[in-house]
Amino acid sequence: MNQQKKKKVIVLYGGRSVEHAVSLQSAKAVIASLNRSRYDVFLTYISPTGVWHYLGPAPEIVESLDQLIPETLSPQSVSQSMALFLEAATSLNDCIAFPVLHGSYGEDGTIQGFFEMAGIPYVGNGVLASSTGMDKETMKNIFAQHQIPQGQYLSVRKSQYEADTHSIVSLVEHTFSYPFYVKPSNGGSSVGVHKITGPEEFRSSVDDAFLYDQKLLFEEDLTGREMQIAVLGNTSSSLHPPKCSLVGEYFQEHDFMDYKAKYVDGKLVQSIPAALRPETADAMKKVALTAFEALECTGLLRVDFFVRDQERFYVNEVNTLPGFTPFSMYPTLWQKSENLSYSSLLDELLMLAEEAYTAKNSLTRRFSL
Repeated sequence: MNQQKKKKVIVLYGGRSVEHAVSLQSAKAVIASLNRSRYDVFLTYISPTGVWHYLGPAPEIVESLDQLIPETLSPQSVSQSMALFLEAATSLNDCIAFPVLHGSYGEDGTIQGFFEMAGIPYVGNGVLASSTGMDKETMKNIFAQHQIPQGQYLSVRKSQYEADTHSIVSLVEHTFSYPFYVKPSNGGSSVGVHKITGPEEFRSSVDDAFLYDQKLLFEEDLTGREMQIAVLGNTSSSLHPPKCSLVGEYFQEHDFMDYKAKYVDGKLVQSIPAALRPETADAMKKVALTAFEALECTGLLRVDFFVRDQERFYVNEVNTLPGFTPFSMYPTLWQKSENLSYSSLLDELLMLAEEAYTAKNSLTRRFSL
C-alpha cells in the first residue's frame, strides 16, 4: 500500500502587531497539534519590526516559546526577508501557509494579499473578509445593511479630533451617556480599549486608544453576558457550507475582558453550552451565519455577542483569525460542539483552505494585450 504523501504546512507567527505575544502562544499550540503523520511543518517567525525569518522544519516538540524565535534576528530588510521566504516556500512545492498572526499585518488582509499575489494557498479568510472584519467601523456598516443587531456606534478620525477636540468631545457626549467605550477601529485582544465612566477619563482614554490606530470607535455600553459562536466552513462551498458551534459564554470578574484576563491570567471560566432558551441560541446562530456570509468569509470566524435582559442579544464584533491559545474559546467550542479535537480542527481548516484555493483558481481568467 502506498503511503500518502505528506502535505507541507508553513506556520507564520509573531508579526508587526501589538498582539505579537498572543500570536506566539497561538502558534505554539498549533505547531504542537499539527499531525506529523500527515504534515511536514515548517516555521516562519516575523519579528516586531516586520522582518521574516524562515526557520525551516519545526521541532517535534515545542516546550518553550523561545524555540520559536531565532537566537539572532536577521539584519535584512523586510523586502529582502520576504523574498527569501518566497524562495523557501517555492522550493517546498505545493505548500499551504498557516498564518497564526493576530492584529495588524496578520488578519487585516495585508498578508492575505501577499499570499494571493504569490499563488500560495493559505488558511483562513481572504483579503476582503480580513480587511472588513478588522476595521470595526466598516464591519458595523456592513452589519447594519444586513439588519444584524448591534449597539450604537460613532467613528472619529485622529485628524478630526486634533482639528477640533472640543466639538468631537461634545458630539460624543451628546451621542452617548456615560459610561461608554472607546477602542481602536483596527485592533484586537482588547488592546487600547477603555470604558469611559466620566468626563475626567475622556482625554486620557482617547489619547491612549489613538496610540494604536488613526481611527477610533465609540460604542454605547451594552454590558451584559459575553457569549461567542464559532463558525467553520466556506461561504461559497456546496460541500462545506458554514456551520455554527454551540453558544459559549465567558464568566469573568472584570467589566470587560481585557488583554490580561484573556491571555495572562487564564482565569476566565467557559460555560458551553451557555444557559439560554433554545430559541435564543438558534436565533444567535442564524445571525452568526449572516455575519459570516455578509463578510464573504472562508474558513473560520468567531462572532462575539452581548446578551442582556430578556435574552436580547447584540453582535459586539467578529474575529476573522481568533486566538488559538490554550485559553481560547474558538477551538474549545468545536470540541464541545462536535467532539472535534484541536488537531482535527486544524485538519478541517487546512482542507477548507485547499478547497477555497482550488475554487478560486478554477475560474476562467481572460487576458487581452
